[in-house]
Amino acid sequence: VLAVYRKYGKKLFPRFLPMPSKRSVITELSGKGRKVAGGYQHLLNGASAIYEACNPRLNVSDRERATFNALSMFKDYHAFVDREILGSKEGWYRKHVFGSRMGPTFRAVISSLAGIHEYDELHLPFGVAVATYRPYIMNKLLRQGYLVNEAERFIINAITAKGDQTDSPMMAIINELIEECPHKGLPVLFGRQPTLNLRSIQLFYVTKVKSDPADNTIGISILAIKAPNADFDGDQMQGMPILSYVDWERAKMLAGHSGINSLDAPRSLNRNLVMPDTDFSTLNNFMYGNSR
Repeated sequence: VLAVYRKYGKKLFPRFLPMPSKRSVITELSGKGRKVAGGYQHLLNGASAIYEACNPRLNVSDRERATFNALSMFKDYHAFVDREILGSKEGWYRKHVFGSRMGPTFRAVISSLAGIHEYDELHLPFGVAVATYRPYIMNKLLRQGYLVNEAERFIINAITAKGDQTDSPMMAIINELIEECPHKGLPVLFGRQPTLNLRSIQLFYVTKVKSDPADNTIGISILAIKAPNADFDGDQMQGMPILSYVDWERAKMLAGHSGINSLDAPRSLNRNLVMPDTDFSTLNNFMYGNSR
């Protein structure tokens, strides 16, 4: 118990109590005056109890009682907000939590990959790749002897360049980054916010950067778009680069193959993932066939 108190004592017994902003209190103006909307009276009553506890004329027991009453009222206030305000509008979570961007991230319209490719491959647009991996590009330029201003100008000129960039110095740096990566490509978490299906966010690998600056779409396999509920009619998807080996170890849990089994029924396949019929047949035979 003493060890827990030493570790969490300041959190269990803080010096200051967090008070919600008065801007969060909804009031209603009527002919008889201004009234607090239902449910928000707990906040005002709690603030009044705190004010009462600060009275120097009160003894210790009265202050403790006033503080306890204030904490109880704050609890009722937060329960009201979570249940009636936030809980009744799931779209708020979708918009402000699940659907918000985090840095460093990228977002663009998706298009289908053609030719031979793997399920978890991504092909990034040239401008998106330069902006996303700018710190690594800067690092390589500084190692080559560029000054900071010269490196910045090099990147700006590369982003604003026109025409095919296959043989450009910037493309050479990007290809070098991909080749130096210990994986088959630069790992990223890729998904379509705010879809919450199983494996709507998966681990992908950037194996190629498009050389045409006019092509601003992210190339993705047609097999990988069912889980995020996406299609190729202008839908945008969001990616977040994996910047360390530790993060990659954790992100492996979101690899596509880890979501093959359904969470709704035992020994069933997850239909959010699209696989060729031959693969489904092989898995079905493995799960239901006679083992020999």
